[in-house]
Amino acid sequence: MKIELGKILSILGEILQIEGVGDDKCFFDLGRRNSLLVIHVVIMTQKLGYKVNFANFFLNRTPRELSAL
Repeated sequence: MKIELGKILSILGEILQIEGVGDDKCFFDLGRRNSLLVIHVVIMTQKLGYKVNFANFFLNRTPRELSAL
């Protein structure tokens, strides 16, 4: 299932409290910890209605890569 890139960017910005997150910016390069990853996965699942597992975030580290799932 392909997820809309704009939705991923919006959710990521909301969780990380960062405006203008780039679509090729790695979640971990933004200085965020793995503990936020749990929150991100839960919120994405709730808002998108699509379960994204933790492995997807380690294998697809940017919003653009996640949107191609």
